[in-house]
Amino acid sequence: MRIVKDGQYGSENPDVKGGWDGMVGELVRKEADFAIAPMTITSERERVIDFTKPFMSLGISIMIKRPVKQKPSVFSFLNPLSKEIWVCVLFSYVGVSIVLYIVSRFSPFEWRLVNYNGN
Repeated sequence: MRIVKDGQYGSENPDVKGGWDGMVGELVRKEADFAIAPMTITSERERVIDFTKPFMSLGISIMIKRPVKQKPSVFSFLNPLSKEIWVCVLFSYVGVSIVLYIVSRFSPFEWRLVNYNGN
């Protein structure tokens, strides 16, 4: 048991015999029987060596700053959408209202007198 000669995990390197350096290169060149390391399993490495099932999988995580808690205000329901979206919604509401008013004002069916006495 020993540490790999060049101290690398292993990447493709055409200048080295076998085309790989590091631990992967020693396995490819049969200088080592096995290697133990916290090595990332990549498709390139899987083409030339076999991996055992990982005994520990930590995964990749994303860290963000914890948001500062704010007391909800009266208009906090507006926060999910930007101000530009709310302005567009308001103008759409007013625009549709005006168009419906104009259409109903000039439509002859809106101003029909209906006799509810059955006549």
